[in-house]
Amino acid sequence: MLRFVSLLPSKTFRRSLFYCRNFCSIIKEEEGSLLSDIDLNMPSVSYVQHSFLVVHPKIRWGRNATPPKEKNDELQVEEAIALVKTIPGFSVSQSVIVGTDYTTKKKHIWGQGRIEDLLKLKVSSRVSALMINVDQITPLQQTELYSIFRVPIYDRYNIVLKIFKLFAKTKLAYYQIQLAEIPYIRNRLHYLDNNDTNCDVLQITDAVNALAKSGLDRKEALRLREHALRKRIKSSIESAKNEVAERKLRQDKKNAGNSLVIAIIGYTNVGKTTFIKRITGASQLNPEDKLFATLDTTIHPFSLPSRNNVFIADTIGFMASLPVGLFESFSATLMHATSADLLIHLIDLSHPDVLAQKKNVLKTLIDLKFPQKLIDNMICVGNKLDKISDYDKHKLIESEVLNKNDSVISSTSGYGINELILKIDKTIMNINNSRIRRFKLKPESKLISYFYENNLVTTEPVVSECGEYLIFDICLNDGQLNKLKKKMNFMIKQQ
Repeated sequence: MLRFVSLLPSKTFRRSLFYCRNFCSIIKEEEGSLLSDIDLNMPSVSYVQHSFLVVHPKIRWGRNATPPKEKNDELQVEEAIALVKTIPGFSVSQSVIVGTDYTTKKKHIWGQGRIEDLLKLKVSSRVSALMINVDQITPLQQTELYSIFRVPIYDRYNIVLKIFKLFAKTKLAYYQIQLAEIPYIRNRLHYLDNNDTNCDVLQITDAVNALAKSGLDRKEALRLREHALRKRIKSSIESAKNEVAERKLRQDKKNAGNSLVIAIIGYTNVGKTTFIKRITGASQLNPEDKLFATLDTTIHPFSLPSRNNVFIADTIGFMASLPVGLFESFSATLMHATSADLLIHLIDLSHPDVLAQKKNVLKTLIDLKFPQKLIDNMICVGNKLDKISDYDKHKLIESEVLNKNDSVISSTSGYGINELILKIDKTIMNINNSRIRRFKLKPESKLISYFYENNLVTTEPVVSECGEYLIFDICLNDGQLNKLKKKMNFMIKQQ
């Protein structure tokens, strides 16, 4: 039954790079630069028109097996449809859930009867492509299913890669996308070399054509491309680290403190960019209601009520049923998160599969080897409170989505934002050992101007009982206090 749902290099290396010029898409470098300092053109995104049949394999578990409780097949289909529709020119004509026994690794995934039913549905729906809603189908499955349905066969992996190419705005993002694509190409090249199929079926025609022009063995050319990409990404990571360090240094000099980095993480499309725009007022941010809208990390300065200065980093969203290697390729984008001082995990309270999304993000953090201390100290924030009822909120607490220590907000209305900022401020004070320190100063003290010039005054001073002093409560971390002591010693010497 089909169940329907609604819609450094040596001379040899330099010579090799020369021959694989076409494949690596080398562009002009500054005069005198080495060929090894390769620059790769941004990959083009083809806008082919396709009408899809989305097929979700529902695994039928044995009597003694325990299926994952958080898996909801209908919601997974909805997510697959959203993925397909994100790409211009792609539409979904029909979606269906089809049962299969125990695993999706079989050659045809389904038995003969269900394959015949799907073939009839494909013909009646007049679709031009199939999307199998699994993380990644094998080259054998892709070939076998194509021979039956005679239309392109997609999975979540290559659909998401197309979305990544669509939304990437910088060369660094494109480099990371190309790196993520290499295992897919390599796997299919190996199959192509040993089986009777063609590159159109495996959707690697562009790569194969480029390899043919390189004059090199295809696997060697692919290896050289991977080497060049990793080198570029490594260089970009170092540049990004230096940029953040320089910005922190400028901020520290300006405000006499050590600026920490807070990374906002979460499932794709939970409202991370809207949240950051709400708390920082960053006018250049333009939140978009679509999957994987953020591929390039942006960082934004923000001053907390204690006058601790931090940087807020927006990061790529995660998604279920994707190989962790896909996200590992985005090492430069994730660098701001893995090296952050604090993580804020934003979840979409209005999403019907919110618990599964939350668990997927936590699993991805572990798979990507985020520091355990960073995960343990993470602040969980429920967003989009404006889209749920009080009854639903209580249900979320009962279902383990929220606990009593989690914050709930609406980035759209601003509800709960001030309370969350105070919570973040308190956490940052613990991280950098900030404390409120009291100063009793004469009105003519030079320290008063120092406090104001360095933006350290959070509340105006009170006059002492004797009327001769001003009392300031100033939040300082150890670094700021040491700098202040040096300033005081300098003032004393000048007197």
